[in-house]
Amino acid sequence: MGKAKSIFSYTVLLLALILLVGCERRADFLGSRDGDLAPDEVDTSLPTTARISASNGIITIEFEFKGQMELEDGSQSWTDEELVIFQRAARRWLQVVQSPASLVDHKLTIYVQTRNYEDGLGAASPYLDSMKEQAGHYFPTRGEILMASYSYSEDYEEEFEYPQEAEKEFEAIILHELGHVFGIGTLWNLAEEDGEIYSDDEEPNLRHWARESDRYGGYYYEREMGLKGYRSVFGDWTVMPVLNDIGHVYFEDDDNPARTDERGRSFPSADYELMGDGIHLSEISAGLLEDLGWRINRKHLDTYPR
Repeated sequence: MGKAKSIFSYTVLLLALILLVGCERRADFLGSRDGDLAPDEVDTSLPTTARISASNGIITIEFEFKGQMELEDGSQSWTDEELVIFQRAARRWLQVVQSPASLVDHKLTIYVQTRNYEDGLGAASPYLDSMKEQAGHYFPTRGEILMASYSYSEDYEEEFEYPQEAEKEFEAIILHELGHVFGIGTLWNLAEEDGEIYSDDEEPNLRHWARESDRYGGYYYEREMGLKGYRSVFGDWTVMPVLNDIGHVYFEDDDNPARTDERGRSFPSADYELMGDGIHLSEISAGLLEDLGWRINRKHLDTYPR
């Protein structure tokens, strides 16, 4: 009897753990903000203190700014000057991104917060519980951008020789994070369970676009339009290498060592690509967006520097 009771108790405990892990996994990727925030999450429970929007007639991007700006030298209200930078970045994207598939009316609400963040200059993601499905593609209607306090500091500005360069690089942070909200690097590996979509790099049963292989020294991408854009910039490669964070076009630096393809050729470093390590919204970004189902206007793309 004692042994049977122990087995029963163990079984109940095991089932409880399985259910708990499953619930936590889904909550991690469905825009849930219950409990403690992860370091890269926006606190959407804060009051909305400012709004600004941009539209191309089909897509409207509305930014909702949460709370005060938490800067390194204290808090302050969002100023019109700061808001306009986000609006300008959205307008830049909306020159290139025409529509989500054939949809003619799409609103994307993005929650923005500025606070201390030590893992980069910013972070962003779409909310996977906000997806609108169209023609087999998934388009977010909500997402978030977290801006690191450091990016607003004098120390950041002093990294650049000229103020204009600092301003351009700062706006590129917002442009880059918007690319993630559209789905670049964030909607590549997806799974679905009980009608809920979540991010899954291990066993994605819905979409598996970023894969790992020793042949390429890490993760790679080979969807048609993204690879076509990569080839138009860098030449005839069989895959596009992706950083091992599975979110960026590969570039080489101290944290990302040189990588080679199956023939031993060194992959080029995407130093100028917006979704790599640069500021240019190039054919690479355009192709990645087309794979996600967005319709693109190539007239407004940046030429990749040679």
